Amino acid sequence: MIKHLVGRLDDGSRLANNLPASAATPVVLYSRTDVTLYLRVLNPQGVMFLPSYFSDMKLTVRQPLLGAAALISVAGVEGALNLGWSFTITDAQLADSRIQPGMYVYDIWATHSSGKRDVVLPLSAFHLQPTMGAAT
Repeated sequence: MIKHLVGRLDDGSRLANNLPASAATPVVLYSRTDVTLYLRVLNPQGVMFLPSYFSDMKLTVRQPLLGAAALISVAGVEGALNLGWSFTITDAQLADSRIQPGMYVYDIWATHSSGKRDVVLPLSAFHLQPTMGAAT
């Protein structure tokens, strides 16, 4: 399964007319399915940052509780041709972390070469559905 996401690195400037006010993006997945999430990071005017602008990207999934520990943490991989970042969550990772179908949250943080960290996709819903075709 493939999902496309758009994150935003806010610098205090005004948003372009075509960008939503919130970069929060819900994701719905099915258990027992590998998924790759592709992320492009835009500035407030809608111009994409090249992946080389950041030294690291990390996606973290956790319970929707204040201060909850990460259940899954996935490092981003720079896309070919400077087309953003990709994150792959496998069925094995879901099984190893013992995540059951239900509602979770995730976010994506970027790290700059200076060590500064910025959220590029804020806390968003991460809904894990039972396996497709399985009895509920």
